[in-house]
Amino acid sequence: MLVSDWQQGDHWNDVCANWNDAQKRSLANVMLRFFLTGIFQQRRMQADWHPGNFRFCTHGDKARLLLYDFGCVFEPSEVEQLGLARLIQATIDRSEPPWPLFLKLGFGREFLEPLAHKLPALCRVLFEPFCCEYPYDVADWNLAERVTDILGDDRWNFRIAGPARLVFLMRSFHGLAYYLSGLATPIFWQRAFTTSVGSLSGDIANLQIPPEDTSKCGFDSMARYLKIRVV
Repeated sequence: MLVSDWQQGDHWNDVCANWNDAQKRSLANVMLRFFLTGIFQQRRMQADWHPGNFRFCTHGDKARLLLYDFGCVFEPSEVEQLGLARLIQATIDRSEPPWPLFLKLGFGREFLEPLAHKLPALCRVLFEPFCCEYPYDVADWNLAERVTDILGDDRWNFRIAGPARLVFLMRSFHGLAYYLSGLATPIFWQRAFTTSVGSLSGDIANLQIPPEDTSKCGFDSMARYLKIRVV
């Protein structure tokens, strides 16, 4: 027997129109933690971030997320969990080339190899919120436009190369970006990520990555700074 009770909450439109800045900031952090915890702690995440599946509550300036439908679920494997964490960390630290990590996540070599040299720049855009050592405002992201600028016509190869099951992860990621854009409040992604993967640090470091030729596809191929002299 399945028994449930109804929990009342605000609709998404009510949140955007009526909540104050502190409440929106609290909700933004709750939603980011919900996303990261699903991947890196529970390995079971909501993959349908439709506004009809969510309601939102407040207690003072503290926000609470109500989930009405947990029917579309993505359960990352241990390799996907650790591989994604290592890819994000490598992008933050510029510590190792992303090309072998994408292969570890199941991306197809045939379609991905021709654009391996573009992956460092792509990762710095995809994971830019995690790379910032300050609260990040997704209004500055311009994700689709910048990804297109980097990949050009290769964007189709990148999509085809990705394993089909990761579409659920991407749906959740885009859903998170949608809500944070609507809340219009900067939050500290890097700190939330570091907290979420803290217990996995040993497993992430020990993940076996097959050797690949990465001489031309590492982060060291990218400029670190843009320096402008004004006279």
